[in-house]
Amino acid sequence: MRRSAVLIQLHWRSILACRVLRQLKAQNAIKHQAALKIQHYFRSYKQMVTDYYNFHVIRLAVITIQTAFRGFLEKKFVKKLKAVILIQAVFHGMAARRQYKQTKSLVIRLQAFVRRNQMCQRYKRMRKAALVLQQRFRAKKTGQEALEQYQRVRSAVICLQASFRCCRERDEYNKVRNSTIIIQSYARMLKDRRNFCSLRSATVVVQRFYRALDLGRAVRRSYCCRRNATLKIQVGNSSAKLTKQSLTS
Repeated sequence: MRRSAVLIQLHWRSILACRVLRQLKAQNAIKHQAALKIQHYFRSYKQMVTDYYNFHVIRLAVITIQTAFRGFLEKKFVKKLKAVILIQAVFHGMAARRQYKQTKSLVIRLQAFVRRNQMCQRYKRMRKAALVLQQRFRAKKTGQEALEQYQRVRSAVICLQASFRCCRERDEYNKVRNSTIIIQSYARMLKDRRNFCSLRSATVVVQRFYRALDLGRAVRRSYCCRRNATLKIQVGNSSAKLTKQSLTS
């Protein structure tokens, strides 16, 4: 019996050692993967910083060269433009003076005719303006009445729309609320079931361990009782043998 108990203990200790070894291997594998990921991310970040710096240095150099070349072209164009503007100004001055002499005589003859036409046109404009003001005033009055009637109808329609939308939103909210309650109850049921299953599996494991421990203790107690009885029997037999030997001698 003692040998069986020792074998059971050795077997149980080997199982525990295997479990600990598996856990250590899993932890080392996780740490190794994390270190590889960190190295990959750091190298990619370092390469990105180097590429970004090289790109911006080249870009700034190209922008500087383009700016200098464009400034040179603009200065050259400005010089040519100033010369063209000067020539155009001289030519336009000569043409304007010639045109002024020709038009001055025409303007003097047309002023009388224009003034007479201006008086006629002023009268016509005043008459037309009076007619327009009358039409505008009447149209404004009619428009104000129509606007007031529209505002009354619009406010009534807005009230009806608001009440209709409120009823519709309330119905949609009740539908969504009922659906949400059903989904929440189902989700809570699944969560409680998972917790129960995990607790049940843990309880089964603990019960198995406790029963094995109790069985080992019972086996050890029976082994100790038998061992003590055997020792007592051996002591009695040895004392009886010694007594016989003493009596015979």
